[in-house]
This record gives sequence, C-alpha cells and structure tokens, in this order.
Amino acid sequence: MPSLTKVLLALSLASTDAWFQKTFCSYFEERANKCMCQNLPQAIALEFGDSTENLETNTQWLVQPEQILTYPCSTGYLGTSSAEINMIGQLDVTRESSLDHDSRTGNAAANYELEHDIQDAITDLGESLIDSVKCGVKCDINNNAVASGTLDTGIYESNNANSILEANRWGWPIYNHEEIEYLCGAHPGVGPQSERTGALDKWWIDKGFGELVDGLSACDCKTDVTFGDGSIGSIATGCYRCAGTITYGITESTGCYVSDSDVGH
Repeated sequence: MPSLTKVLLALSLASTDAWFQKTFCSYFEERANKCMCQNLPQAIALEFGDSTENLETNTQWLVQPEQILTYPCSTGYLGTSSAEINMIGQLDVTRESSLDHDSRTGNAAANYELEHDIQDAITDLGESLIDSVKCGVKCDINNNAVASGTLDTGIYESNNANSILEANRWGWPIYNHEEIEYLCGAHPGVGPQSERTGALDKWWIDKGFGELVDGLSACDCKTDVTFGDGSIGSIATGCYRCAGTITYGITESTGCYVSDSDVGH
C-alpha cells in the first residue's frame, strides 16, 4: 500500500482541468468565432518578426524520488536539448562545470509538465493575438525548436526550503526518511566529500562537480555557495521544484487545426 505522503502527492499533482474545463471549444465559443486557431501561426509571425520559432515561456515540474538520480533539476532537463547540462547553476563558476559528453536530446522526458506548459503558452498567445481560445491543444509544436533556457533563480529559496531535504506539502514531507538517507546519507552535508555515503552525493562526486565541503550536500538547493576549490556557484540537484525558461515554436507548415467536430467537446 502506498504511503499517505505519496497518495497526497499524487492527488495534488492531478490536473483540475479534467474536472472543471473542456479540452476543446464549446458550442457557444464556436458560435462566437473564438476557435479560429488556424490563423494563429500567421498572427505570431506578424507579431514576432516573420517567424513562429524562438517563442519563450516558463516551465516547472516537481522532481520525484524515482527521477532524481537520473533527472535532477538542471537546465539540461527543462527542454529537449541543451548545449550544456549544468547542475551547478547559472552563476559564475571558476572551475569547469559543463557536461558536454552528457549533452543530448530527449532530456525533456524528465519534465512531465513541458507539453502542458507550452500548450498553455500557445493558448495565451491565441487569446491575446486573435481572440481565440484553447489553441494550445490544436497547434503542432515544433519539437526541434524546443530548447532549454536558464533556471529560475526563485527555486533557490532561503534556508534550503525548496530542497528535497525540506520540501513538504501540507506539513507532510515529500521525500520520506528512507529516501533521504539513501540519497543524502544519514547526516546530509556533514563531513568532507570523501566520507559521503548518499547516492546523490556520490553521483555528484563522480561527475566532477564542485567539491562538497562540510555543510554542503548534493541534496541542497542553494545559490552563492563556496565549493572546496574556492569557486562560487549553485547547487540545483537537490531542488524539489525545478523551474526555468524554454524556447519553443509552432510548425508553420502544418499550423493549428480547426474543425467543426470540436463543437460540443
């Protein structure tokens, strides 16, 4: 039987759209000519310099225990591709922090909210540019145009409040004691790097990121930290809520679909 924490988490992640909203246009919206999404690509091109590419929006997701060792919070996992997967963060770092050998497409599988966030952004453009609704589910997203941007500095809440060590919902911890001990060790952040036993700490060390001194853990979600070699940076691997910017585009050739069959759905 799943723990109460996991049940509450699953319920909180469930979208309310399925309960309270319709996916496609209603009869009344269709009658009011508010479902003309096929005109959106042209409107976007006129508004943004004759192109339906390089549109920007925000995205965020909650990193679950089963994801964190393979897909921790990072710029590389916001969108489908990134020139650099930088777990340390976006601040100046005096040591090498890139993982060029790990850069690849398909990393967006970690961000289960990516498609929904892009669809919401397209819907917002439809409402503002052509006064049409629910265009996000009708427009063909150009997968090759989706790319990671930068992490939102807001994820580094004060005192590690957004780290997996502290994250909770309605007072219930998101990561249970066993998960924390496995990922972070019995005493997270205590002692020199050579004594770390947590799986996430070991992963960090194997990647050659900034040296974890006493008081720092790969399970942290902190910025402006000083690593063992004196470099300054951020630790995002322990961030529970991961957020940042992405760029995306709409495939102009196929555009946005519209049909009378949408009526009443």
